[in-house]
Amino acid sequence: MNVILLLKVKAGREEVLSEIRRLPGVVECNMVFGIYDAVVVLEGEERKVREAIDSIRELPGVRIREELRERPL
Repeated sequence: MNVILLLKVKAGREEVLSEIRRLPGVVECNMVFGIYDAVVVLEGEERKVREAIDSIRELPGVRIREELRERPL
């Protein structure tokens, strides 16, 4: 399962990206310019990806604004 998350991060909470990078299934986590503050790419078994997403949701100052799942062709 591949998922891209588009996040809003509260000002001053950018250090949470280090926590996100350490989660199993996270292959990329970067700050970006634009309407979102960060992009997270997750890959792996569905259960592990779901657990990582749940962990990200629990982080203070972080909101998942979009969750984009890969669609098999």
